[in-house]
Amino acid sequence: MTTIEIEGKKKSLEQHEEIQKAPEAKNSAAVFSEGKSDTTRSLEKVTHPVRTELETLRGLQSLNPTEKRDKEIIDLERQRGRVARYALLQTRATPEQKEILKEKDTLEKLKASDILLLKRKGVDLANLLLVPVGVDPTKSTNHDFIEKGEHKNFIVNFGESKNINAVIGAGDILPPIVSRIKINGVEGERKYSPRPGYYDIKTGRYLPIYDGDKLEVLKIGAVDEKGLKEENESEDKWFHERRIEDMIDNDGKALSGLPEDKKLEEEAQKEIEEMKKRREKYKNYSPESKNRFLETFGEVLDRETSKYGIPKDMLVNNLFEKENASFNPFLKNPESSAYGFGQIIDSTWKSISYRLGIRLDRQNPEDQIIATCEYLNYIKNFRGCSWGEAIVYYHAGENFSDQHVRAAMAVNAPIAKRMQNPENPTAHDYVMAAAKYYWVTEYMSA
Repeated sequence: MTTIEIEGKKKSLEQHEEIQKAPEAKNSAAVFSEGKSDTTRSLEKVTHPVRTELETLRGLQSLNPTEKRDKEIIDLERQRGRVARYALLQTRATPEQKEILKEKDTLEKLKASDILLLKRKGVDLANLLLVPVGVDPTKSTNHDFIEKGEHKNFIVNFGESKNINAVIGAGDILPPIVSRIKINGVEGERKYSPRPGYYDIKTGRYLPIYDGDKLEVLKIGAVDEKGLKEENESEDKWFHERRIEDMIDNDGKALSGLPEDKKLEEEAQKEIEEMKKRREKYKNYSPESKNRFLETFGEVLDRETSKYGIPKDMLVNNLFEKENASFNPFLKNPESSAYGFGQIIDSTWKSISYRLGIRLDRQNPEDQIIATCEYLNYIKNFRGCSWGEAIVYYHAGENFSDQHVRAAMAVNAPIAKRMQNPENPTAHDYVMAAAKYYWVTEYMSA
């Protein structure tokens, strides 16, 4: 272990111990009590609003227990821990860590590469981003607890940060000696290519993680020198790509004053210039009609649909036209990050780029078509379904299941009206109704 890693681990342990010293206040009067360290008093202050809400919910739950309220309490506990651990990190950060955290007063303001850089500067991401299950809810975890086998079950605690879902992975958070885990019940083993993380032992598919996901450590084993070298090389490459990506999102500007960021700034600016050159091909395109769209992008559509065997008419009529009737490559959803022809959200766009191994340009209409076709094909393989069902999951979410049905019905009344059994809905029932709504019944499996 290097000197930097040892110092980083020492700092992480000190931060973890300070968290444990910050007791859960039993009432609002206790929040600013005397006789506590400045750090503890500061932590209690930033978590006070959450604790007050928790007290109210716990009181209601004791009088009239409900499953919904129990989940709200758990989510608030995660929020309390997330706020406290981030505040403590800011308080005890090293000069380099402070440079990364500058002007980012909440975890939600960090970019994915900020978190990866914090890890490189000695921050224990398990302590920051995981909640241990089956222990005192005021406790936190760290690499030492995990390596000793004292904490094995966790909930991912990303919160409202859309920047890190599916980008920061379990492999970034857990110590290298954790060789096998379960993510939401799916068993995965640790690998370092094409990106560091855990891969489904049955399909070989990378297993992303999102806020609220459940992780279970199954096996801890030693990491040999060859494995450690492979891991370091993989992590270096992964960090480099994500940092450049985030700088491109920042107009090519460095994200901190650290020397390594200044070096990467020039590379990010060069990539932006290359992207602009590629866009020139479509600078005269103006969204007018479906025919104009087909006339301009016919060659790209033919190439990409042929690559995956996607029915071209279905792609154009039942996906692009439903998502973006004006066929406007610059259309942005005001309520989400959905953008372009296929209205793909930020996190999904990035995951598509990772699978393809290339950096796609959201402003390039051709790249939007490439991304939509890849994602539709991914869904079809992921769900083992027909093209028609893939269209539905494209709209509803690739992980759509029975637990999501009622929420989907609440925001999609036209689909709910078509369901055979709206009183006792199932995901299958919803998918069949949505297939009619999106006019894709002819592409459904028998």
